[in-house]
Amino acid sequence: MFKKIAHIYTDFFPSFGIPNIALYYKVKILSHAFFMVANWLFFVLRFISPSQMGVIEAISFAIGMIVEIPSGAIADLLGKKVTVQIGLFMQTSGFALFLLAPVSNWFIVFGNIIAICGFAMTSGAFEALAYDSMVEVKQEKNYPVVASRAGTIFPIVSITCALLGGLLWKYNIYLPWVATIVSFSIACILSFKFTEPSVDTYVFSWKQFVAQNKLGLQQLLTPKLKKYLPILFTLFASSYMLTAGIVRIFIGQQF
Repeated sequence: MFKKIAHIYTDFFPSFGIPNIALYYKVKILSHAFFMVANWLFFVLRFISPSQMGVIEAISFAIGMIVEIPSGAIADLLGKKVTVQIGLFMQTSGFALFLLAPVSNWFIVFGNIIAICGFAMTSGAFEALAYDSMVEVKQEKNYPVVASRAGTIFPIVSITCALLGGLLWKYNIYLPWVATIVSFSIACILSFKFTEPSVDTYVFSWKQFVAQNKLGLQQLLTPKLKKYLPILFTLFASSYMLTAGIVRIFIGQQF
């Protein structure tokens, strides 16, 4: 019986036998449990106006973009494990600040900024940690399968939790936030069990950190790319606003 269960696990979660990959699945599932995603806008509108939320979203988006640029270098400097831990802690802390919205609107401002910066920190570090973990055991050829399965599982988790969050909202408007915070807190705790892959353990200095980001910005501002930046940032911002930002507030109000 236990062998059958183990077989199901390995079939449903490819490379589950690798400790870091097993943790990758668990932590990512927990950090995709957005119970409040379907109703957070309505929660926020109880305390601030749509125009105020628009300003907060714009500021948060800008800061998140700035943090996103050096996030790869930060992961090299601190280690991917530590970067993931910091990102998860920031997301958890940011969500927790929303619970203090009745005390002051500023908690919404800081909560949103901290959470978005947390997402920026973990955006590439998670995948890099998983890939390097597979390289370490010479199974990197299976990484596309892991990434593909993860891309299927995690959205299902988010949708399921969003539906459950709607049920929780009926009982108390704070419950979806509490459930999300609990899930992310468990993810934070589990992330301490990750081991930093030895394949990428090299000394990284602040001088290299600055030089790497300077080179990245120079490449970004080359004549060939510079003319496309307004289009790229507009598309990225529009996508964010439509899927999780201020536009959904007005959609919610209309319908």
